[in-house]
Amino acid sequence: MSMSGSRRFISGTEVRPGALWTHNPNMQLRFAVQVICASVEPDQWSGQVTLDGRTILETASHNSFEQAANAARLQLIDKLAAVLSAA
Repeated sequence: MSMSGSRRFISGTEVRPGALWTHNPNMQLRFAVQVICASVEPDQWSGQVTLDGRTILETASHNSFEQAANAARLQLIDKLAAVLSAA
């Protein structure tokens, strides 16, 4: 942070109401939908979603890879919608 007279600047932008900075612009949050095989006879699959490698939700068991992946994706969408609409 630098000062010029009574004005303050952070990364070249003046500190004032409404000013906006991106903190650590190289940081990216990554979601991943993953599918886990629990059994091959009969086929049993579960899905999970990770956020930067941390498991944040898991699904129940499903009969196909596609069902498990879709269940995880839909569960993530439902959770995000619930959290963001409550804000």
